[in-house]
Amino acid sequence: MLKCWTILIAGLSLSLPWTNDAATVKPPEWFRAHLEYMTAGDGTWVADNSAYKNPNEPADAYEITFVWGAGKQSVQGSMRAVTGDKRSDLIWDFRAFWNPGTKKAMLQQWSSWGSYGEGETTSENATKLRTEQLFLGPDGSSLQSAHDWIIDGPFQHTTKTFSFEDGAWKARRSYIWKRADPEKSTKTGESPSDKPVKKDR
Repeated sequence: MLKCWTILIAGLSLSLPWTNDAATVKPPEWFRAHLEYMTAGDGTWVADNSAYKNPNEPADAYEITFVWGAGKQSVQGSMRAVTGDKRSDLIWDFRAFWNPGTKKAMLQQWSSWGSYGEGETTSENATKLRTEQLFLGPDGSSLQSAHDWIIDGPFQHTTKTFSFEDGAWKARRSYIWKRADPEKSTKTGESPSDKPVKKDR
């Protein structure tokens, strides 16, 4: 019986919100806006891969879907390759969140082959964010990578990736990501401009 009460009390304590409002440090507005931007519409974004397509990488495009985590305190992402009308199994999982201890916006990633990456996201200006991460491979290898997010508009953003080599950042790939829901609505005769970005209040 004592064990049951212990479990019950532990469960209640986990369910109670921490409401010390005087000490609460909320995520900055730029980070909250970023999460809302990525989850707008149905949260799905598609990027053409024709510039990098090859026999070892046959994907025509890549698709990422972002959804809110518990209490809209984080965003979870999942990435698949698109070849013709087929979608692959998950390639990458993402989680973007605010760490209240370090007071930093963080991005974590897990790959289908066992790699893991994490790092901080910062705001460079109103339309550009940068994430710098350390990736660890299942073979013990490591890689420093950077990722720029450039907001082109409510239905499109550009990403640029870099790797840190020989003491400097070297440009790698660049993708233009387009929101999937405006593309779907265009097929029915609607204009993307008629569909504003959904903002959660």
